Amino acid sequence: MSQQAGDGPEPNVEVSRTVSETLPLLPNRVGRVGLLLFAMGALLGVLRFRFGVRPHFLDARIFALHTSYFDSRSFVWIEKNLTDEVTALLLLVGLYARVFARETDEGPWLDRVRLRAMAVGLGTSGVVLVVSSFTIFGLGFVSVLSANMFVAPIVYLVAFAFMVFRARRRDRERARRDQ
Repeated sequence: MSQQAGDGPEPNVEVSRTVSETLPLLPNRVGRVGLLLFAMGALLGVLRFRFGVRPHFLDARIFALHTSYFDSRSFVWIEKNLTDEVTALLLLVGLYARVFARETDEGPWLDRVRLRAMAVGLGTSGVVLVVSSFTIFGLGFVSVLSANMFVAPIVYLVAFAFMVFRARRRDRERARRDQ
């Protein structure tokens, strides 16, 4: 006797728990700290890439798994200014702190919004990769890959904020109509 779809043991999943109960979201205040870190990273990025600022206190001797400037070397200590890396760190930690921060009014409705916004963010990132793999070549593609690490969280945050705004506006209009 063959099993059909749906036959057999049910998966051991608790459907009554919400994403906000099972996903380890960070406290709401971490989201505000994340915005501050992101702003600091954006400012440092503008100073670095627009004005060429490379603070000397970020000069360091660090271990590199692989480096390829004038020659390729692996597992070596190098002298390097870490402005680019600190910029990326501030931007990414800031973005992901905001992505994983709780909202002040967490509830099941936000779970659906989070899931939809995540799909939009990851989908956009995927489309950028697919399109760029057929249209951008060489070191330009490496630049796109580097920039694409910011696409998913940024698009997620914008989509999430827009969807929350729309849902809250709809609730206010509904409450006004019901009065």
